[in-house]
Amino acid sequence: VDFNINPVSNPLILCLDDTISISLPGFDNYNWSDGTSDSTLLISAPGTYYYEAFNAMGDTLYRSEDIYVVLGDVPLYQEYFTQVNCSDDFSGSISLIFANPQFIDSVNWSNGQTGLDIDSLSTGNYSYTITTNNSCSFYGNITVTEIDNFYLEAQTTPFTDTAFGSLTLYVFGGTQPFTYILDGDTI
Repeated sequence: VDFNINPVSNPLILCLDDTISISLPGFDNYNWSDGTSDSTLLISAPGTYYYEAFNAMGDTLYRSEDIYVVLGDVPLYQEYFTQVNCSDDFSGSISLIFANPQFIDSVNWSNGQTGLDIDSLSTGNYSYTITTNNSCSFYGNITVTEIDNFYLEAQTTPFTDTAFGSLTLYVFGGTQPFTYILDGDTI
């Protein structure tokens, strides 16, 4: 870790579920601000840290500048996907819709594509890695499926002098919502 940088304007960035390790060998005794006394400090939470180094006699040889550690920005997003159409094996698509896209550096997909949107997908499992501007990584997985087969049964009664005709539709399978169009009119 370079302690010569301005710690207030350039704090150390801690990624979610990561740990920062700071090692300072060469002294006899250590006293970190979190109470540990090892030559290595493992930081897993944001905060302000410093250390004091002592010689064998207990004399303070050095007191470090404050080390500021902040949590890296966590992307807020929703996953959106369209299923594969039964008439086109490569019609699936996936989009990641970010509330804070300014924090995103890149999105890499398991099929080799990059970007917030990928398309021409067949059914399958697609994992992604989001990398933020602070080099923190976030992972996810989306499964694209095929639209269920659609079955329709129709029953009719004829129009007569004494009664109107009728049409009753029974739908099995498929993926809702359904739109019914009869003679060009949506019902």
